[in-house]
Amino acid sequence: MAFKSVLLATISITALLGTADARAQEDERYDTRDWAGMRRDLYCLIGWQVIATGIIYQAPFEISNWSQDEKDNLGFAQWRENVTDPVWDEDHWAINYVAHPYWGAGYYMRGRERGFSRKESFWIAVLYSTVYEVGIESFLEQPSIQDLFVTPIAGTAVGLYFERVRDRIRNQLEPMSFFDKMKLGLTDPLGALNRGVNRLFRIDATKNSQLMIGFRPIRSVPRRGGLRQGRQVNLRGNDSDGFQLIFSYQW
Repeated sequence: MAFKSVLLATISITALLGTADARAQEDERYDTRDWAGMRRDLYCLIGWQVIATGIIYQAPFEISNWSQDEKDNLGFAQWRENVTDPVWDEDHWAINYVAHPYWGAGYYMRGRERGFSRKESFWIAVLYSTVYEVGIESFLEQPSIQDLFVTPIAGTAVGLYFERVRDRIRNQLEPMSFFDKMKLGLTDPLGALNRGVNRLFRIDATKNSQLMIGFRPIRSVPRRGGLRQGRQVNLRGNDSDGFQLIFSYQW
């Protein structure tokens, strides 16, 4: 019965996202999705998992629910055994049905902030919650069946509300207050954490280490161009007089 309810909830929220997503009507030729930023978010999520797991590892059993035997057997053998045997966990209701949906909403908002559609952001929440459940945490405990469903499904429902809150703040005419900025941080917790680390270590998140080598056409007559939906579009003058080698390194 519980499985049927979860399945129906998954189908319902997927249908809701498919009809509610205004971005699905945009011209697919103009992809505004920030894939590099999404990868950085995923790497940061794994890093936060390692830190959180290390803190919980040191906590007493009453908090972590990890026995000393599980801690002593930490390793890939225990991880492999755990991920192949997910369970219906008995964590406190506040953890399963408040904390997990909140972080699921944070996963959803990362997708939206990176330019992904609502439906795509739902699947990003599914990916992130799965990475958490079968990732670092599974070295010490079996994945939680309800968390695999509750985190992305309830999280996306909460995320849709968070999205409206953020839109109201950004569209208001008066300057943002302290509480407005606090709301933006609380409705995008993973983004707020990542930005805090970037500021602390003076990391420019808009740049990443990359090496580019290629050719660029040389033209004696400049091409005429125009703007279409914020992007430069070439209208004429595509003939080139040759090519030049490009070498670019960015850290």
